Amino acid sequence: MLKDDFFKILKEQYGEGSRIFLLEINKGHSIFEGHFKGTPIVPGACLVQMAIEVFNFAIQKEYQLKKVKNIKFLNIVQPVENALLEMEIRCKETENQAGKGISVIIRHDETCYGKMDLELSVE
Repeated sequence: MLKDDFFKILKEQYGEGSRIFLLEINKGHSIFEGHFKGTPIVPGACLVQMAIEVFNFAIQKEYQLKKVKNIKFLNIVQPVENALLEMEIRCKETENQAGKGISVIIRHDETCYGKMDLELSVE
């Protein structure tokens, strides 16, 4: 898993109907040697996994990705330039009572890096 190695949760606060987390990416992590050495960028798969792990941390339960309903990566996350990210997570209605739907926005300052709607389950 990525939490406490690839990224850390620095702060958690409650927004209107959501939780907002301040995250710090470990810009010296070995993943950046292959993605991409000299010009590291955070892989989209890592951003999805980070969202799942942050949600699990928030509710103290272990959910797994069941379905990606929608995902948009709007800007590249370059950890050398922007190691701090704000992740806003909002619970959504889901058809599956055993699962959870979440809406995630990843941003920092005026830049939005991505938006995703995920369906999670406890399988």
